[in-house]
Amino acid sequence: MSFYLNPRIIEDLREAVIQSAYLQKEVDKFNLVCAVMDRLDSASRYLNDHSEYPKDESQYLAFMAYACMICDSHDALRLVVLGTKEKDETEKEADKEHKILGDIFMKEPFSLSEDAITGDNTLFKYVRAISFAHPYETSRYSFLKRTNLPHMSPMTIVANKFNPIADKPGCICIWIYQSDGKTLRLNIPWKSLLEYIQSRYDAISVKTDWIKDKLDAQIAEWKTHRIDRTGTVPEILQRIIDLIHERYELFPKTQEDDCLDSKAWTIHELLRDYTLKLSDLSNKTSVERYRKAISDAIPDLCDIIDDVGDWDEVSDRFLFAHPKTMHPGCDYELEKIHGMRSGDYQSTYRGRPLAADFAKGFAGKWVNIDAQNMPVEEIQLLANVACYLEAQEVGEKE
Repeated sequence: MSFYLNPRIIEDLREAVIQSAYLQKEVDKFNLVCAVMDRLDSASRYLNDHSEYPKDESQYLAFMAYACMICDSHDALRLVVLGTKEKDETEKEADKEHKILGDIFMKEPFSLSEDAITGDNTLFKYVRAISFAHPYETSRYSFLKRTNLPHMSPMTIVANKFNPIADKPGCICIWIYQSDGKTLRLNIPWKSLLEYIQSRYDAISVKTDWIKDKLDAQIAEWKTHRIDRTGTVPEILQRIIDLIHERYELFPKTQEDDCLDSKAWTIHELLRDYTLKLSDLSNKTSVERYRKAISDAIPDLCDIIDDVGDWDEVSDRFLFAHPKTMHPGCDYELEKIHGMRSGDYQSTYRGRPLAADFAKGFAGKWVNIDAQNMPVEEIQLLANVACYLEAQEVGEKE
């Protein structure tokens, strides 16, 4: 068979998780699904690079360790998405299927009947336990209850010229001790293991579909909550912030955190820019032009929020304007200006001198920045105003 674990399956899962606010609002579940995705990344890479028949037992056990990460991911994803470890009826029916590993156990040394055989998932768990000798004594599987004899394995054998006792080429031979003194040899074709692991990996797409279904239902519900567009611009911006918090935030909106830790931080910044009092009234004309543009953008912003879209399309116009006339080093100056925090000596110690340098460029045409004495928030507002107005002027001239 052609063995290949397609990375796109994990990419689709990650995209669905990132878009799913209901997962992000539950920290434990979000951490779990992120850990699972990272493990799936490393497991799929390793298995794709080591799908050839192993050279020795160490290679086989390493392969199985990564394979188990993939198989175990289903239980974790079920817990994250559905909130339970219990399988639904569809999964229970799928667990009864023994299309891949069943034939192996219907032959010697087990010779199980069609009625006694269990599903591939249970059979793989037995292979896993007996391969790793963890637990050492294996008797909990239903298909072993007919003998009630615990199984223990001293080794797994890879068929090569150094292992003449291996039964069949292309198979992993697992020696098994029974408590009645018998020794069994279970031969598992390598291609069967690959086929089973491939099937479990591909089935992750089903869990992704679960997440997408919940996301679609969540978005449909969100679209029933429309922004009230009456009142002042600050009131509307605050309603948008409250709704974003309600939809996405990990913590209650009443928690006094830095707004930059919030998913609504760009709207927080627009609200600040719109309401901040000026210490230098010579900047009033330019600031009012900037604020008028924010006011004019409110209908577009509300439409995007109502449609559960990306509001950064609007906020970026004001907070990340980059005029073509920016001088060398301007990006760095802006980075440090917006990195300043009131009361943080280190950030202001570095940021204020760079704000003074920024004021000497095109900013001086639009605003007056007193880099040493103005409040940090006012400097940041004036930097946004200067960049926005300059970008508008340059665009109009082109």
